[in-house]
Amino acid sequence: PHPMGGQPPSCPAIRPRVGLSCPMTDETEGQPRPAWRRKASAALDVYVALYVERPYHCFGSCCLFLVALVGVSIGTGCMNMTLDQDNAWRVHEGASTQAYDGWLRATEAAMSTSLRSNASSDDKPRDIVLLYKAGSGSNIFTPEHLRDICRLETRFLRPNSGVCPETGGSASGRCPVASPVHTFYGSIFRALNQSCPLLTQASVDSTVSAIAEDIAVKGSPSDYAWLLTPAFVGTNTSMYTRSMFKIGAETREKTEQFLLDEIFPHFDPEMKYGFLRSAFQGDDEKMVRLHSVKVRVYYPFEEFMRMLPPDFTLAVGSIIFVFLTMWLHLGSCFMACFGMWQIVVSLPFAAIIYRKVFMVDYFEFLHVLVVYLVLGVGADDIFVLLDTWRHIKAENGVQWGEGGVKPETMKAALRETWVRTAGAIFNT
Repeated sequence: PHPMGGQPPSCPAIRPRVGLSCPMTDETEGQPRPAWRRKASAALDVYVALYVERPYHCFGSCCLFLVALVGVSIGTGCMNMTLDQDNAWRVHEGASTQAYDGWLRATEAAMSTSLRSNASSDDKPRDIVLLYKAGSGSNIFTPEHLRDICRLETRFLRPNSGVCPETGGSASGRCPVASPVHTFYGSIFRALNQSCPLLTQASVDSTVSAIAEDIAVKGSPSDYAWLLTPAFVGTNTSMYTRSMFKIGAETREKTEQFLLDEIFPHFDPEMKYGFLRSAFQGDDEKMVRLHSVKVRVYYPFEEFMRMLPPDFTLAVGSIIFVFLTMWLHLGSCFMACFGMWQIVVSLPFAAIIYRKVFMVDYFEFLHVLVVYLVLGVGADDIFVLLDTWRHIKAENGVQWGEGGVKPETMKAALRETWVRTAGAIFNT
């Protein structure tokens, strides 16, 4: 018997037309169904009966449930962006992770309030990258190009300038982290000689040959790999190279202001004007010409902010496009709005599983861009469900809007709709 009394809704008069089967038997085999299928069928019967007999209650409960999911996701911080990205991919149950967390707790307990308040932000310097491109020709490693790069970087490195705070602004140790000038000029660069004499072609060729040998032996783990493009292998030429410096900006967001206040004012007027991104000097790559080379300063937060507006605009545009498509297909603005609400709410729901079940901490803006995938899958599921519903109506010649349709017939049709579409919806 049906859990709510009477016969299951899959066995009324509509059954012969739509090919419904009773939930307790398998008509093709004539054998009883497995226990899990019987339980699933009974649960589906209850679900269908509730939606046919109490549609408003079910719809309201669904809305409240989605709102509660959003509240739980936001309240537990599942939608918060990751700040400590270096430790975001740790395995929480791992022995090394637990030992590291214990060390952090012990360090925090041992550090006095005064030490914490006086801790310098320079302990965590930020990275900036200088990207160079050959102004003429296809090889950046020429005496003229290297001289101009050297003159630029020696202006970056000044005592107590905030560049390379771990060395006080001197070119020593791992300061800069990587630089073609450090490689080609050596002691001249470490002395911060701003004249940067023009190297001989023989000296440059000798260094390039040594770099090529090291790349041939070590491959990508080579210390020089960071300075080169893939085209260097076999040609000993590279159109681009780059340097990395650490600066004493307090946060990633303040990196640009630090450059404007502490670094650029000490450049020549031409350099300063170029780095301020003049629309007349910058090209499509946001690079400015400084004598024989083109150069661009970039850093992670700047790249993030550069990508954010167009990506966010496209995401909003995609939502509007899918909403209009759903409205056209469903023929109801209200249903299209609720369908879009369900699609968008799937993101915070997924964030709960992602961060609380699978225990993955890393969550960035790029994760939100999965909305492109969710929009396609969600809208497709709605279209599949609606098309199946319409086919069942057509198969039985019933006009649902004319009234007089028996509840048992509606239950059978809704049940058959779910049975037919369950596989497609589950797979997507």
